[in-house]
Amino acid sequence: MSIKVPLRKVKKTKTMKTPNNLQDQVSPYDIILGKIELESRHIPDYIAILKAYEKECSGDSRYIEAEMAKHKMEELRGLAWKVEKEKALNMHLKEKVEVEEAYLKEFNDFTLKWERKLRSFEEKVEKSRIDMIRHQKTQLEDALARIEEKYINEMKDTNNKILKLQSEEKKLAKQRKYIEAQKRREYWQLEKENLAKKQKQEMERKKNDVINDFEQRNKKEIELFVSKINDMRLNLEKERKKELEKLQEKFGKIKNDLKSIHKSEKKRIENREKAKRIDLDATGIMGEPDKGANVGTQLPKNTYMAKKKKLLMHRIKRLNQD
Repeated sequence: MSIKVPLRKVKKTKTMKTPNNLQDQVSPYDIILGKIELESRHIPDYIAILKAYEKECSGDSRYIEAEMAKHKMEELRGLAWKVEKEKALNMHLKEKVEVEEAYLKEFNDFTLKWERKLRSFEEKVEKSRIDMIRHQKTQLEDALARIEEKYINEMKDTNNKILKLQSEEKKLAKQRKYIEAQKRREYWQLEKENLAKKQKQEMERKKNDVINDFEQRNKKEIELFVSKINDMRLNLEKERKKELEKLQEKFGKIKNDLKSIHKSEKKRIENREKAKRIDLDATGIMGEPDKGANVGTQLPKNTYMAKKKKLLMHRIKRLNQD
């Protein structure tokens, strides 16, 4: 035979004040009998109401009602733990996403910086190459011009010799020595032709020597230039790789630290579940429903891990804002 104990309506105490005056709207038996839709953000208020009701029932020797209030409080505490755990896991996920977004942003900035740096380097290389080729061409043209100038001067000396022979030819003609004058004429014409041919051949030979010499020198200069540029490219690539490794190492450490903190927070919540004790004041449930847990929610605010997590997330947010 079961004993039915009706729940009594209790007077609302003036000593217990809850946010939004919830006690003015909700009675203990509404909570126990499930006549209202429970909201996770008001769980601490429901528990406070039930605590007061349990105390009153115990004082009035209404033990069945006190037991029902106690049982409902345990149920609400279990729900509070689930809410806290869910908020913690959601916050862990949000923090992981923030770290990944910060890493992606910094990696993109790193990539853009190096693209500009390498593009600027290649532009300078091309300008240096053009300047070098132009300088080589100018040097060769100057050297060939000097050879031609020397050829022109030698031609003047030859012309003076030919003019002298021509003058002798005229004198012989005036002396009516026509045969000798003819021979002299033929001589200077042949001499002029031979000298011009010889000088031209000499000039072309010197030009070819200069061109060959410049080609060898220029080839060595170009090889040295290419070798130097390749070394600079290699050094740039080493510098880029080193910076990338530092970036990856930095975020690797941040991720590992955050993972360790999350593990510690999760373990603390699970330990509290096992002990069936929930410190409602230390949870984020008392806050706004859409805010969830935040830094320090799962860990006491003054612990080393909580401070470390706060510093980590501050660094990440600052990176995302830059």
